[in-house]
Amino acid sequence: MRSNIFILLLLGSLFSCSSEKNTNTYYSDIEQWRKERLESLTQPDGWTTLIGLYWLEEGIQTFGSSKENDIVFTEKAPSFIGTLSVYGDSVSIQINDTVDVLINGEMVKSMSLKDDTEENTTLMQWESLTWYLIQRGGKYGIRLKDSLAEQRFALKEIPHFEVDEHWKFKATFIPPAPEATLKVENILGQVSDDPLEGHLEFTYKGKNYPLALLDGGEDAYFLIIADETTGEETYGGGRYIYVDRADSSGVTYIDFNKAYNPPCVFSVFATCPLPPQENYLPFRVLAGEKELPHH
Repeated sequence: MRSNIFILLLLGSLFSCSSEKNTNTYYSDIEQWRKERLESLTQPDGWTTLIGLYWLEEGIQTFGSSKENDIVFTEKAPSFIGTLSVYGDSVSIQINDTVDVLINGEMVKSMSLKDDTEENTTLMQWESLTWYLIQRGGKYGIRLKDSLAEQRFALKEIPHFEVDEHWKFKATFIPPAPEATLKVENILGQVSDDPLEGHLEFTYKGKNYPLALLDGGEDAYFLIIADETTGEETYGGGRYIYVDRADSSGVTYIDFNKAYNPPCVFSVFATCPLPPQENYLPFRVLAGEKELPHH
């Protein structure tokens, strides 16, 4: 009898140790994820370095720091860098002979530009400033970054809820209908019909909630969510989550502890997509990143 009791106590102890080890590993993983997230935001080309967004018009426009230019860069830039020319879906750049600008790492004076929807987006650089072409809703713009931007060095941490493994849910993948799309509006009011990757359905307090998915790359889905904390403890434009693609049985896990702030939280010059209506959760998700104090 005593031996049986001893075995039960031993098994209970081993189970407790194993459970505690798994919990500690999970907490460590989330802490590491948070560390890498902050490092990504504050790297020389991270979102905290974004200092300008300039929409282009059809035709030729000058750019540089001088207020006489059509596009006025930060005052640290040369007064007249050159011109940007837009003709239909073609955008090109011509650099002033007196200014040395690196284009894709080389000293080039003129080039046709590739925007951020294309592979090998053209990157232009002068000292700490970099800029490149973006396309949103058929409009072209120049996104300007400064690796020496004050906000890059000012961001030391991102507020967040306490880690709680109960906010990690098993989810079932629901395939999309053929050629199904999801309407996604961005912060500029532009609406796009993006390919729908399907839905992930999870259960919270006895009720099922399907969330619409976007492509997150070869190994992941991308979720844009809002909940009852949105606009209160968390950013009013929702939060983002990457989720591992479902396994062969259609199962994956949504971890709300990895819900993170869109780039618009860190720069007014970002063009963030907003949560689709079907991804509004009617309860408070007390996990993941919170709003920054200055917002």
